[in-house]
Formats: sequence, C-alpha cells, structure tokens
Amino acid sequence: MLRIQKIWFDDSHLFGMDCDGVVYKQSLLWYPRLYNATTEQKNNYELGIDGMHWRNIDEDISFDSFEERNNVEPTPMQRFFLTHKEINVAGIAKIIGVNPTLLRDYTYGWKKPSPKRVREIQEGIRKYAQLLQQVDFSQ
Repeated sequence: MLRIQKIWFDDSHLFGMDCDGVVYKQSLLWYPRLYNATTEQKNNYELGIDGMHWRNIDEDISFDSFEERNNVEPTPMQRFFLTHKEINVAGIAKIIGVNPTLLRDYTYGWKKPSPKRVREIQEGIRKYAQLLQQVDFSQ
C-alpha cells in the first residue's frame, strides 16, 4: 500500500512524495474543492492511515489515488465538464442521447469513451450551444 509522507501544490497539481522519495502528481481538476481552495485551506490537511483529509473544505483523497491518477491529465472532454460545473452532466447527457451515468463515468475517468463516442458528445454539445444562441428574451 502506497504511503504518502509529504504533499505540496502548484497552481494546477497536487504532488505527493512517498517514503522512498518517489514523487507522484495529480491534476487538481479531479478535486474541485481543492482546486478552488485558498493556499491556507490547501495547507490545512491531516495525513491519515490511508489518505489525506481537508476538514475545512470537506475533501478526502486516498493515497491509492496517487497511483491511479499519477500524471493522468484530464482529456479535453473531461476538462470541459470539470471546468464548467454550471453545465449539468446529466442534463447534457439527456439532450444528446447518452446515458447520464455513462457520461459521468467518462467525465471522471472511470470509463473511457471511444473516439466515435467523444465525437458524438462533442457534436451534441455544439448542437445544444446553437440552441442556446437562439434564445431571445426581448419579446
């Protein structure tokens, strides 16, 4: 079992070092509460037996996640949904004809969409954007 001894941050990543000096890196986009936290909030954490806890922002990250997500940057599709929280994944899924649970799995990296599915999702989002551009509240 991986045991992180020390952590630190840059603007977009969380780094962890294990007891052997191996450094791991994760994108903060996977953890929006940490991504949006102040430096003071980020540095106010507790190391536990199997992970880290930020009580002030209610965030928990397991040590195992460093192995699972090490140097894994979000894909462009994942980055879109992770950085646009105002867009409801389930609502978009319904509009474009994709199972909401499946789209959520794609967004968080639990499943990987085929290139064809990525194109379908992108095209669905573009069609939805065109509908939004037609909104006219002046009448």
